Amino acid sequence: TDTGEGVRRAVRRDSPIIAVAGLCVAGGTIALLAAPFAIFRGLGPALALTVLVSLTVCLTLTPAIMAILGWRLFAVLPVRGSKMQHGEALETLSADELQKRASRGIRLLTARGPALAATVGVVVLLSLAAIPIGQARLDLSASAGLPSDDTVAEGAQLLSDAGVRGISAPTEVFLEQDGVTALRPSLIRLENLIARQPGVVRVLGPGDVPVDRNEGVVLAQSGNAARFVVVYNTDPLAAEAIGHVRHLQAELPTLALQAGFPDAQLSVTGQTVIASEVAQLTRDSLQITLLVALAVELVILVMYLRALVAPVVLLACSVLSVAAALGLTTLVFQGFLGDQGLTFYAPFAAAVLLIALGSDYNVFAVGSIWHEAASRPLAEALTVAVPRTSRAITIAGVILAGTFALVAIIPLATFRQFAFAMTVGMLIDTMVVRPVLTPAVLTLLGPAASWPSHRITTGERKMTQAAATRMPGSHG
Repeated sequence: TDTGEGVRRAVRRDSPIIAVAGLCVAGGTIALLAAPFAIFRGLGPALALTVLVSLTVCLTLTPAIMAILGWRLFAVLPVRGSKMQHGEALETLSADELQKRASRGIRLLTARGPALAATVGVVVLLSLAAIPIGQARLDLSASAGLPSDDTVAEGAQLLSDAGVRGISAPTEVFLEQDGVTALRPSLIRLENLIARQPGVVRVLGPGDVPVDRNEGVVLAQSGNAARFVVVYNTDPLAAEAIGHVRHLQAELPTLALQAGFPDAQLSVTGQTVIASEVAQLTRDSLQITLLVALAVELVILVMYLRALVAPVVLLACSVLSVAAALGLTTLVFQGFLGDQGLTFYAPFAAAVLLIALGSDYNVFAVGSIWHEAASRPLAEALTVAVPRTSRAITIAGVILAGTFALVAIIPLATFRQFAFAMTVGMLIDTMVVRPVLTPAVLTLLGPAASWPSHRITTGERKMTQAAATRMPGSHG
């Protein structure tokens, strides 16, 4: 049937692009295995397997269902044939006809002057949007994003009103030295020095013990250790408290020296310290995971496009898009809404998913351009491929953005941050980077985009090659 033949033709034409796009997404998620943080490593195989199963369904079950049901899939609005009748497929149109059909925007992006202006404009805007990411702070606060009428949030607010928010999880400083409990004046001096550190509202230590005996609460019964309980004025798991405890850790050796303990062994513990380590581990995991993901995507794109320059530039565009999304997320939540920081896993998850999905769209957009560039000059290839792919990419991006936006319905700051980052990131990628920046950059690169191969050549060479294939006897 016509439907069956159409499905077979579509599968032959689009299966390679779909397969490579799926592998890019799977590769981006499996890169989580490189993360130092075990929580993130555990997500990698599950996400990659999910993508591969979905890819298998798209390449096998979906075409079969379409071949069986045919136009009935569009029962609400039957579509029995293409709008392009009598062989008027884009692939067969001449250069003049292509220019007439192409939108003004696409025609502009195939000219070097407008392409340069578009590239500079988009890169500058995205770079400006990415600047706030340098001020991003990570926290683990469980109460900050709760509804105001939640009992946990109400309890936290009572502590804040009393000025002792950190009492729910105080930080503990330990000092170990032989016979240290006998040096009560020096211990009291150290307690006072700790109390003057940023964010500290109360310190419980040797100066608060009314008796001379070592009861084991702040003075060890062995006489060889002392403890200081430090209370901060802010949420102990929030970014501000994490900053305070890092400052204390850095200054503690100097404080001990000033108090008269040059050789004492010092240690700091507590939930704020754990939160600090988790935040740092998340940053390290994000950097390593993104580097591995980009390396995997680069290898796949290089093998698929048989080029080096274009994949590197396209991945750079994806990184800029992700940075802009995270920068805007930081600006909105830390700047405008006043959050102390971003929940540690929200920017991590958003960055990994956006890189993976961005590579997916890279393959769809550039794969079609590469296919057309095999038989057309680059300008014509862009004129054919960009309108055909950008609409589908934009629709897919809007659907995904809308889906992620619905996550913000959950009344928790973590989900709102993740939803915002994913929604903005998808819209930037599918409505700015793919339809505008990608064709503009390829226009500027010209034949160099396909280096070291020569898939993209000048218009004159393409026309010469095409004419040679039509000449009688050109095959020998």
